[in-house]
Amino acid sequence: MANWSLTANIYSNGSLAYAVGNSGPAYLVDQSTGWVDLPAYSEITSRAPRPGYSLIGYSQSSGATTPSMYAGDTMYYTDIGGWSHTFNVYCVWVADTFTISYNAGGGSGAPEAQTKTNGTDLTLSSMVPTWAGHTFSSWNTSPDGTGTSFSPGGTFTIDADTVLYAIWTADTYTVSYNANGGSGAPSSQTKTYGEGLTLSSTVPTRTNYDFVEWNTASDGTGTSYDPGDTYTTNAALTLYAIWQATVYTVTYDANGHGTAPAPQTKSPGGNVTVAAAISATGCSFVEWNTAPDASGTRYDPGDTYSADVNVTLYAIWLVGVFTVTFNADGGTVSPASKQVVFSQPFGTLPTPTKTGETFYGWFLGDLLITENSVVDLDDDATLKAAWSVRSSMRVKGSDDQLHTGALYVKGSDGNMHMAIAYVKGSDGQMHING
Repeated sequence: MANWSLTANIYSNGSLAYAVGNSGPAYLVDQSTGWVDLPAYSEITSRAPRPGYSLIGYSQSSGATTPSMYAGDTMYYTDIGGWSHTFNVYCVWVADTFTISYNAGGGSGAPEAQTKTNGTDLTLSSMVPTWAGHTFSSWNTSPDGTGTSFSPGGTFTIDADTVLYAIWTADTYTVSYNANGGSGAPSSQTKTYGEGLTLSSTVPTRTNYDFVEWNTASDGTGTSYDPGDTYTTNAALTLYAIWQATVYTVTYDANGHGTAPAPQTKSPGGNVTVAAAISATGCSFVEWNTAPDASGTRYDPGDTYSADVNVTLYAIWLVGVFTVTFNADGGTVSPASKQVVFSQPFGTLPTPTKTGETFYGWFLGDLLITENSVVDLDDDATLKAAWSVRSSMRVKGSDDQLHTGALYVKGSDGNMHMAIAYVKGSDGQMHING
């Protein structure tokens, strides 16, 4: 008995990739039918892979693009007697396709996904997404822009499913500074969309002017900004220096006593007349001084202050000083007053004059005050002159002579007080005995 033999040679890309065969008994007088099962696709792709293509079937036509047989199909051949036959079978491949999708990456309006065929270049969509405050830069295979870049409408050659991410550049705005008559304006700064910008802390200068602020209008009628402020508006901006003519202030400090004069102001190069002396109970004004302890520069009332700098002038006092006013009681006296210091002697006292009368002394109430009397005041005081006219009344002294009499008695306070005797004078008026 003869045998039949059937072989299927599987070709891929012009080369024999795999052969599958079968055989069986044949009869000389009868027809014998042989068969062979076509292999699974994996038997081919594992031996003759074709990257980027998928095996979809078989055909007995070498140029076929559509399969007529598939994996597992059975091929038959019939002949008489023993025989051997070979089929040529060709793989039918189809190019793989890939999805190219777009991600707007924070923006909107990304193009629809596209399909790329393996081995065939794809023209990317020319549509460009949008995002407020940002400018589209490119498409990129990495969301952080570190991959491969592609332009809208460009040629895409990668044979793989790919997501293209929109790469954006945040819009920027220039903030510039105008010294507006001064000098030393800061350099321009760049603000990024959506981010606050810390304005420069540099301050311009202008002779005889003080910097006030930055302003969006050169005349100061716009929005104000201070150096170091945060600028948040997404727009270019010019900031103008706003100036105020320099004014120097002389401030007065009463230094614990009395009431200070109102402050005075001066322009650069100008002068101020220093304020008059001020008064305070129990104190004697000495001077104005730039230091509260009188260790600075002295200024007297009426002096000229000309320095172009702010200053505080402190009142310097002699504390515990009182003004004693002299009441001549109809006579004349010079000076009319003097200052005395608490717990110190009154010191030299003026001698008043009065026609027809003799000055007897100064009295504080009924207390005789002499130059050696100790000041015991808590406020300013007035000393009154005591007078006498010559009368017929005399006091005999130890020399057995008559003298004008002055009688002193010890008061309840332990001090000697003058006891005044009044007599009628030749003018018919009562006078202190003298």
